[in-house]
Amino acid sequence: VECAVNPGLLQENVRPASTHRKIIVVGAGPAGLEAALQAAGRGHDVVLYEKSDALGGGMKSGSLAPFKKPLCRLVEYYQKRLDHSRVRYMPNHEVTPSQVMQEGADIVIVALGAEESAPDIPGLRDSQILSAGEFYANESLQREGSGKVAVIGAGSGGCELAWWLSILGRTVFLIDILPFGEWMVNEHPTNRFVLLENLEDMGVHMLDEAKVTEVNGKNTYVRVEREEIEYKISVDEIVLATGYKKSGRFAQELQKLRGTGKQPEICEIGDCVEVRDIYWAVREGYEVGTKL
Repeated sequence: VECAVNPGLLQENVRPASTHRKIIVVGAGPAGLEAALQAAGRGHDVVLYEKSDALGGGMKSGSLAPFKKPLCRLVEYYQKRLDHSRVRYMPNHEVTPSQVMQEGADIVIVALGAEESAPDIPGLRDSQILSAGEFYANESLQREGSGKVAVIGAGSGGCELAWWLSILGRTVFLIDILPFGEWMVNEHPTNRFVLLENLEDMGVHMLDEAKVTEVNGKNTYVRVEREEIEYKISVDEIVLATGYKKSGRFAQELQKLRGTGKQPEICEIGDCVEVRDIYWAVREGYEVGTKL
């Protein structure tokens, strides 16, 4: 029996550490939170840094859509655990590797999550083209209204975004280069079925095997090639949802700085190591925090 958000289910109680150490955790997403809480529970001196004003990482944006509201309870759950823990939580603190090294920690846990991935498409660097992260960060874009939106990328994130936009009243064109049968193949079968069924019910235009050859943020159109025919789709907004990629730059910089003063042990966890779902983020945080 396993639980996605309670990896300690049916496990032995966490025992106090024989040696108490100073631990810095960078990033308050699910992996960083779980690692910080477990380490503090073992008696370590833990400082948790988060660059934004709220904890949760990807859980924050992931809980905004009306059909993802239950995820809010997980954010609230971690907030309560944090409030009753010995972790020193530092929101609005975007620390650099050099600042972390100056703290003199015994262990540094890097849990900064993943970076948005962008394919090489002409016009994609236009500042008027939104990433999925920028959409979720802008409340004004999340209001009900009309208009046409092109969502590029039909992974889980792109499909959820397309569904939400259709609920808000937009006409949505969901575009991906993969054939329809390969959309969200790593998603749970039930979740995949529900997502695709709702996209169809909401009238989302799903364009599979469609290669995006150009995007234009100024004149707001997407040019695609499908079945050897080129189409120009005029829209009001273009949102890029082509997934995420791991980012190891922070830990790499820490490794370069080692040798200047105290040399902490460096540990990477969560999506900055490999992009996966919340189950693995929480589990890795738990396993690291209980073994330190």
